[in-house]
Amino acid sequence: MSGTPDPLREVDSLVARRDFEGAAALLDGAGRGFARAGETAKAIAALKRLARLRPDARESERAVVDAIREHDREAAGADGALPSGLARSPLFSDLTREELVDLIRGLRHATAEPGELIVSEGEPGDSLWVLASGEARVFVQGFDRRNREVRRLVSGDFFGEISLLTGAPRSASVIASTACDLLELDRGTVSAIAERHPGVRATIRRFCLERSESVEERSARSGDGALPFEPLPLEEEEPGVEIALSGASRFSAADLATLAPHCGVRTFGAGETIFRRGDAGDRMFAIEAGEVELRFEQDRNPKRLGPGETFGELALVTARQRRTATALAASDARLLVLDRAAWERLRAERPGPLLALLERTCGYLVDSEQRLVADLRRRNRELERALDFLQRTREELTTIEARALTDDLTGLYNRRCFDEQLRKGVERAHAGGMVLALLLVDVDRFKQVNDTFGHMVGDVVLRRLAQLLRGSVRWTDLPCRIGGDEFAVLWSDLDRRSAERRARSLAPALTAFEIAGAPRDLRVTASLGGALLEPGESPQQLFARADRGLYRAKEAGRGRLAWDERVDESPDGSEPR
Repeated sequence: MSGTPDPLREVDSLVARRDFEGAAALLDGAGRGFARAGETAKAIAALKRLARLRPDARESERAVVDAIREHDREAAGADGALPSGLARSPLFSDLTREELVDLIRGLRHATAEPGELIVSEGEPGDSLWVLASGEARVFVQGFDRRNREVRRLVSGDFFGEISLLTGAPRSASVIASTACDLLELDRGTVSAIAERHPGVRATIRRFCLERSESVEERSARSGDGALPFEPLPLEEEEPGVEIALSGASRFSAADLATLAPHCGVRTFGAGETIFRRGDAGDRMFAIEAGEVELRFEQDRNPKRLGPGETFGELALVTARQRRTATALAASDARLLVLDRAAWERLRAERPGPLLALLERTCGYLVDSEQRLVADLRRRNRELERALDFLQRTREELTTIEARALTDDLTGLYNRRCFDEQLRKGVERAHAGGMVLALLLVDVDRFKQVNDTFGHMVGDVVLRRLAQLLRGSVRWTDLPCRIGGDEFAVLWSDLDRRSAERRARSLAPALTAFEIAGAPRDLRVTASLGGALLEPGESPQQLFARADRGLYRAKEAGRGRLAWDERVDESPDGSEPR
């Protein structure tokens, strides 16, 4: 199906025209065609889209699944091996029909627009993604905090499997280069499916390990800023794919035997609460049998502890320390309980085991503190990273995309881009309380400049004004040429006072400027009109208010700024009226 328009993109156009029947028919045929051609991920994405239009599309599901399995059988040789150069995803291979159906139903379908951040380096992640259609780029942040591209993804590629395998945070950031269809498989879904189909779990494990050992993956993660990945061993009898080091202090059987005479014993049934976050605590616990889960606040991942591991030491060692997590029995559990009275006896009679406990606990606390600091740093960098990727996305647009969004003469963004970003900015501002400001700039008597000095000089004036705008705004601002001699700048993340102050600081540079090499009698001025978005205001209303301010600045003598329709007496921002 190469060389033809992507049906998944054509479907978007049909849905936009509300031709749902046509879109469903196209998806039905495309899903079967993709499956027969071996484009499994695309076939599943088409099937997921079809399910939204036809929730009862079971016949199409059966046809796609049969076509996927038939293609795999035909592609494999007599010994089951694939011909050289033919790629088959191990994720969808070697599954029975029922397993493949359950796996497909467990996948979540999503879409991403060009420049959209799909996953961010350092964020929690317990799922893998399949890029069903489109292209994406993978970046790793180096020690100099610059993002280095390490890989490009195309239709059929996978990413995020390391987080699924280990429970570790994302090791790279992925942004969409084009419009993309994505399939996501999380750990909870895998576990639920694996309870019915153990073969799915084995397939996922094998897939993750094969990917982590591949030359491509190791190459992508080598070099500045890229972290090496060593997969943890997986035991066949393990009940799920969740594997993560707990970081808790662990006692050997001998240690437990030493502690046992000084401890009480408590048993808890699966799901029973041992203590809650915020409770006062004066005892610690050691797990003799079973498992315990520690649940923390907000989005920190739960921690699973097993035999020999201890928890609750902090409340025992430090007076009046409240519990920092909720502890639940993940299975039937038998716990040794050491209270403060027993602690005091041990300190007097057997300080050795307590010293060993304190050493382990200190190491655990240092590790926990480092994890917390790293998590706080990650949270503080999320906005910075998102803005950084926005800038890089702008810079890395393809030539065709750039021409569609930029003005040929000045290199600023054009009216098409301005209208779209103004609409999106207003939507985001109303949804999340973000501040949005608009500044309009218009060259005074530009027609006279063209008539007197010629259009070539007029073009020089426009390019000079564009240069001044670029040099006066932040990279997060959006400077545009929206008409012949009309320019606009969109600002966000400024409060009302800061936005007005920023407009006044720009006014002296823009309201009167010189042109190098131009005739001596050429004097260029510009008028400015600005406004801040008001609650409930539409893009058109914001633009109209800024435009009225621009008109008032011209009416008051040109070469001035009018903010919220109040005209400044002079370009330096004094005496608004």
